[in-house]
Amino acid sequence: MPEQKHNPVEEVDFIKKIQESKFDLILQMQGNGSYVNPLNELFNPKFLAGYYNKKEYCPNEELFMEYPDFGHEVERHLSLISFLGIPTKDQELEFPLSEKDYNDCQILDLGLPDKNFVCIHLQIPRNLATVASSTLCFAG
Repeated sequence: MPEQKHNPVEEVDFIKKIQESKFDLILQMQGNGSYVNPLNELFNPKFLAGYYNKKEYCPNEELFMEYPDFGHEVERHLSLISFLGIPTKDQELEFPLSEKDYNDCQILDLGLPDKNFVCIHLQIPRNLATVASSTLCFAG
């Protein structure tokens, strides 16, 4: 959000639409929440939980965990889930892939090279070409 241009009218309309949805839960897992926690409160869910930055505002100490700025993202998110009292087993997919899944993927023949490749996901599409080009230069 901080890297995007702001349009106050669109932002107010967006907040109103989210409020009208009357969400039961918003689980904030986007970084330490320094930008989005106050915004998420405006959405007025029944429950709001997630990460917070210890140097900034914490919406609810019982439902917000200090952001663990270390480890793999999967480990961080599992620690949040445990913090909220939801049992976790391990890092395996809850929906394991079967042999049929792998075979179906092969049938798709996506044309992916049999060598290393880079998948890139950005929240701001206009930055994709720049980041992808520079990343691929380094990836070979």
